[in-house]
Amino acid sequence: MKRSKTPDCAGRAVFGVPLDVNQQRHGQPLPQCVLYAMRRLRRAAADAVGVFRKSGVRSRVAALRQQLEADPGLLYAPAWRSGSAGSH
Repeated sequence: MKRSKTPDCAGRAVFGVPLDVNQQRHGQPLPQCVLYAMRRLRRAAADAVGVFRKSGVRSRVAALRQQLEADPGLLYAPAWRSGSAGSH
């Protein structure tokens, strides 16, 4: 019988954490920052064209990822300010 490996997600808060582990930790399958991003996209992207056409700047993506790992409840990261995702 084949055993499935449980991924080592110690030290991780958002990225690389299985959804069932997130459910156990926080009572919801998706991290709060992902839910916030989905709500924001639903509101802002309805009238936008080509929202996902252009890749993010690698350094900004890495900075945002680091911020979200440090504080998974973060709903508005400073790294979002300089791009269209942070504009109101």
